[in-house]
Amino acid sequence: MFVPMIVLTDNLQYGKDIVGIKGNFKPSVSAELDPKLHPLVKEIFGLKPVSRTSWMNESRWTYAFLVKRALISNYDLFIHLLRKKIYLPDRSLCLIGSGEGFHGQKGRPWEALAGNLHLVIHLTPHQDLEHLGACFSVLNAVSIVQALDEFTEIERQASIKWVNDVYINDAKVAGFLVHTSSIDEFVTAAILGIGLNVEKAPHFINTPAVPRMAALSSFAQDKKIISQGRVLKKLLSKIEKNYALLLSGHYTQLLEFYRKRSMVIGRNVKIIQDSLEEEHRTISEGIVQDIGDDLELYIKGKKKAVSQGRIIMEG
Repeated sequence: MFVPMIVLTDNLQYGKDIVGIKGNFKPSVSAELDPKLHPLVKEIFGLKPVSRTSWMNESRWTYAFLVKRALISNYDLFIHLLRKKIYLPDRSLCLIGSGEGFHGQKGRPWEALAGNLHLVIHLTPHQDLEHLGACFSVLNAVSIVQALDEFTEIERQASIKWVNDVYINDAKVAGFLVHTSSIDEFVTAAILGIGLNVEKAPHFINTPAVPRMAALSSFAQDKKIISQGRVLKKLLSKIEKNYALLLSGHYTQLLEFYRKRSMVIGRNVKIIQDSLEEEHRTISEGIVQDIGDDLELYIKGKKKAVSQGRIIMEG
């Protein structure tokens, strides 16, 4: 039996933008919440008044915290809370409408614009997982692509750029981060961070590694079809399904989809050092023949696989 996900927000309009205009939000009373949640709610919302409703009755998600605007990324906040041992419910999520201090891999700035999804998910597997270093990256990438496939106008157009970006055509539309806590291969917690450009393409300085940014709306004739709420609901549904596969030992099934929708296999690439320095050392270059079980790249004619770096598409 599924229990509806409890949604808490500090802004009614933003809440309705996500869950729909029929979202029946009511003022949240502390006494109605699990006492263990009080420190978490205070960390997320501060002293702002909070409203509450329920959503996605058919899912296993527990809580959604929707914040209109934030001055710290929800990804960094959840890692901070995890380290402080503040109670974070399993299968809970935090969504930020817009904010400052958001970032991608290696701390690269990520412009958090209103109309886009800035999502963080907390999971507590409490079990051994195959290929721990790669499995949640695969979970993120596969789930994003599958969610976008649910929209007819962009169906089968999304592809995965190694290792943590999703593209449509030659434009980046999403990126993701992963943080895990574990004892050997026993995973106690995972925090997934996903930035997805739904309505607006962030401003950025183009580089050879990321030549262009785009929003999903730019690929749709009817921009109302691809909304924040609809994209989020489909994304959560795919993550829930694929997380179940991961927990039941079907990592290989997810990895095969990752390979199938890779934009780098069979392509000529240059792999450069992943750093914030202006000068980037070339690690390897050539045609990508395959992606290994731990997301290492196999380059034609090279004996050593590549496990780190950034890709520049050369052809």
